[in-house]
Amino acid sequence: MHICKTLSVVSAALIATVVAAPTNSLYKRALGGVQITGCDLSPAQLPNKEEDPKLPDPSAGLKLTRVVLGRGTQNYTCNAGSTDKPKPNGALAILYDVSCIASKRPSLLHEISSAFLQLEDSTEYLAAAILQTTSGEKVVAGHHFFSNPTTPVFDFRINKGDTDVFFGKRVANVTAPESAVKGRDNVGNGAVDWLKLDAVSGTSGFKEGYRTVTAGGAPPATCKDKPATFSVPYATEYWFYS
Repeated sequence: MHICKTLSVVSAALIATVVAAPTNSLYKRALGGVQITGCDLSPAQLPNKEEDPKLPDPSAGLKLTRVVLGRGTQNYTCNAGSTDKPKPNGALAILYDVSCIASKRPSLLHEISSAFLQLEDSTEYLAAAILQTTSGEKVVAGHHFFSNPTTPVFDFRINKGDTDVFFGKRVANVTAPESAVKGRDNVGNGAVDWLKLDAVSGTSGFKEGYRTVTAGGAPPATCKDKPATFSVPYATEYWFYS
């Protein structure tokens, strides 16, 4: 079964569960008691490209503390009507806790980015809301945005008691593999680069971060026929070390 069709079937089943089940204990039983978030990450292995160049390894002494799926848009500006190259203008994304999949089903995790990219926004939000309600867990982990043109922010403080936030600086990048999904239905201008980020001032709880297994997000080669601002949907995995 196509993975998007599978997600649709699962979403429909979860909707029925929400309507029928009055308590979180019933929600949890509906999911077979499966833990979705907060799993031990010690077995998880950071994905890297098989061929050179590769991203540098995490610094010695650091420990993997979060793995999240990000889905949103990479944003760009253009001199409308020109043949200039689009300029990056930050990104916006919702971050989903996928620690249990990273720990126990890594091959499945690496398929989810491309699958999530295919979903319409409304379907994504509905599926996330249903999963969070049925599990009673904090599936939505945080938000990703830029505080200025060059500083990505990953803010996990949306959940009560969580004080983690990551302000990053790019220290390494490599092009996505040739096999990376280019966009929705694999039609688009390609997947954005894989990155290594170092923490900068304002960060709490982290030292380094990675963007890997990207799908979509790359702009066209020129601004021809593009407006002054535009966005390109993307999805990716983010790995954080403390």
